[in-house]
Amino acid sequence: MLICWGLHLHVTNQPRSYLVRIGIASGDLRVRRIVRQPDQREIETRIGTAMMKAQCLQETQQWIGGAIESSIPRGEHSVYRIQYPVPQSEKKPRVEFPVEAINWVRLGIDNKQDVTFYPSIDNIEETAAAIADPRVRAKWDNTHAFVKHMLTLG
Repeated sequence: MLICWGLHLHVTNQPRSYLVRIGIASGDLRVRRIVRQPDQREIETRIGTAMMKAQCLQETQQWIGGAIESSIPRGEHSVYRIQYPVPQSEKKPRVEFPVEAINWVRLGIDNKQDVTFYPSIDNIEETAAAIADPRVRAKWDNTHAFVKHMLTLG
């Protein structure tokens, strides 16, 4: 299993927040270590279906959230995997394997260390409304719809 994530810095009226998209996929993975000359630093090259699928899954998502390949066996944390239509970008190749959404809303609520983590639906709405770029706005709107859906489930 391989986890691939994209980290995007978004500056709002708050100090800083990090927006993340996560793709989790399974498959083969080959790692090759290469020692660079002359500094002798070691670098790695990773290839394989796990890397390709996780990267593709992360890049195609049109929201702030995560998705996991459905064929990955369920474990003790399966409660955070849900059937939800993961929004995908129309400008990138669509993922052709079944995926489930990662319920990061419940994960945050169940594991919160302080009450500030709890997603504020009003804050998401306000941020989305202030974004003029339609591509970025779509990501926030999709995130808003997901959080609202999760909060209505309780």
